[in-house]
Amino acid sequence: MNPSSCSRSRCCPRPGSRFRSVSAMCLCDLAALLAPWLSLDAPYPATVRERLFTPLRTFWLFLSQVLSADGTCREAVRKAQAWLAVSEAGETSPSTSAFCQARRRIKEAWLRLISQRLIETVESTTLRGERWRDHDVKVIDGSSVSMPDTRVNRKRWPQPKGQRPGCGFPVARIVGVFSLATGVLLALRNGSLETQERAL
Repeated sequence: MNPSSCSRSRCCPRPGSRFRSVSAMCLCDLAALLAPWLSLDAPYPATVRERLFTPLRTFWLFLSQVLSADGTCREAVRKAQAWLAVSEAGETSPSTSAFCQARRRIKEAWLRLISQRLIETVESTTLRGERWRDHDVKVIDGSSVSMPDTRVNRKRWPQPKGQRPGCGFPVARIVGVFSLATGVLLALRNGSLETQERAL
C-alpha cells in the first residue's frame, strides 16, 4: 500500500476536468504532487509491528484526511479500503478504530524530522529573484487556539481570566515564523496566555 507505486491507470483515472482541488485528490495523486518536496525515508524512531496501518500508510491517510473537505476518520478509512482493493487486491474493515489507534502511535520525533527535511528542501530551491533584495526575510505572527476542556488541558493551558470557571475552554498562545519567499512555516512555539507573544 504505497501511493507512489500504484497503477495510475487503475487507481487514479484522470478526471474529466483539467483542474481539481487537493482535497479531492486520491492518495496516488497526492503523493505524486508532494514527491518533489516530501521525503519520507527518515528512519522511524521505534520498532514497528507488522500491521495494516504502518507509520508510512498512516502518514499518507492522515495527511489526506487533514486536506480533505470531509476531514473524518471514516472518509480516510474509505480511501484505505479503495487503495487496498486496487493496489493489493486486499480489504480491511470499515471500522475507524485501527486507523485512530495508528494515528496515536505516530512518533512526533519522526514527524518533526520529516518537517525539517521539507523545510530544507523548499528553502534550498528558492530562486534568488524570489527573495527580497536577496535576503531571507522571516515573517512572525501570533495567534491562539482553544482545546478540549479537560483537567490536563486546564492545568497546562489556563482559561482566559475574563471567563467564568467552567464556562470556557483552555487556550494556548502560538507564535509562528514563516519564510516570506516560500510561505513555509519554519518554526512554531506555544505557551499559555500568560506568556507574551514577544517572549515566545
